[in-house]
Amino acid sequence: MNWIEALILGIIQGLTEFLPVSSSGHLEISKVILGVNPENSLLFTVLVHGATVLSTIVVFWKDIVIIIREFFKFKWNFETQYVVKIFISMIPVLIVGLFFKDIVEGFFTGNLLIVGSMLLVTATLLAFTYYARQREKNISYTDAFVIGIAQAFAVMPGISRSGATIATGLLLGNKKVNVARFSFLMVLIPIIGGNILDLKDAEMLSHSASVIPLVVGFLAAFISGLLACKWMIKIVQNGRLIYFAIYCAIIGSLALSYHFLDNRTVIAMPEYHFREGEVLLVDKPLGWTSFDVVNKLRYKITDLYRPEFKRIKVGHAGTLDPLATGLLIVCTGQKTKQTDQYQQKEKTYTGTIELGKTTPSYDKETAPDQTYKTDHITEESIRRVAKKFIGKQMQHPPVFSARKIEGKRAYRYARNRRRSKNRTPGN
Repeated sequence: MNWIEALILGIIQGLTEFLPVSSSGHLEISKVILGVNPENSLLFTVLVHGATVLSTIVVFWKDIVIIIREFFKFKWNFETQYVVKIFISMIPVLIVGLFFKDIVEGFFTGNLLIVGSMLLVTATLLAFTYYARQREKNISYTDAFVIGIAQAFAVMPGISRSGATIATGLLLGNKKVNVARFSFLMVLIPIIGGNILDLKDAEMLSHSASVIPLVVGFLAAFISGLLACKWMIKIVQNGRLIYFAIYCAIIGSLALSYHFLDNRTVIAMPEYHFREGEVLLVDKPLGWTSFDVVNKLRYKITDLYRPEFKRIKVGHAGTLDPLATGLLIVCTGQKTKQTDQYQQKEKTYTGTIELGKTTPSYDKETAPDQTYKTDHITEESIRRVAKKFIGKQMQHPPVFSARKIEGKRAYRYARNRRRSKNRTPGN
């Protein structure tokens, strides 16, 4: 993922997290349009979700401070009751997360049939609020639970969480301002909790991630989320959700149209036999890991040939560094058994060596830590030294290598030590 893609995905996440148009639905559509799967980078996903949480806290910081302060007085006051209602609203989504997580994750494959259909559901729900009778009651405990059920259904890509919860609250006859505030505050704990669970994933740091796209994505999601959150409060107060109902209906219809047109192109490609086995030659882009390439191909193949393919074996014949570009051999189906044969074949690598500098990782992943004079180096001496690298070489794996130590990649240990050193006072 480059910084432009990160910028686009960050803006999409920030805007659609608060506007009633489904952030998950738009991110699924972006997978198809951009050919980018943000879920491949768990750290990126955690950061942009964290950015929208931070924007919510900034907008409602006064309310949050008052609620926390009054809650810890341990009195049955309005704020304590409000916190209890938020916890009640979390029950349905907690049940879904604990018992139906695998089923829900199965819907996040960029399937525009699901996304388009659910966007039409969102459009219908928002349209109902336009004709609902306006009432001014406060959110009850029962209302909180029903709104929580709406939030649980919103785990489907294409159903807007803010749209579902706000529309449900309005249909129940609650005050507009109260519904908007409750909708945004009730999601803080589930998102923070989900991010903490994701951070425990052992593989999160196993893939190389460039810092610039992460920073750009975070800032884009935070700034756009901040604007969208304030805008959404005014939209709810003015009762203009009908415009978003029209928008969701249009995008949902376009997604369904694209799905059926895209599926027709699959019929015109009978020469590919991915299950029996294909050998694909991929020009790997800069910044992609070999895992990214395999995962993107697996996702695209299963999506194009759904429901024929629910799962397909995809593997690469030799890892290319994320900072390297060039040919990556990828095998599918039965041909994955031949990856060892391709790994044994001779390969040609080209590169640029910068003399007079060294880095801890022996590549561009880390900044130079040592510099040396190069005046004495001549072309003849370079050619003489280069001859020593002909033939078999005995080499100790660098500390940033992918070699496993006690079940973990060596570079994970190296990065952790580097972070700890950077955090030591005085360094």
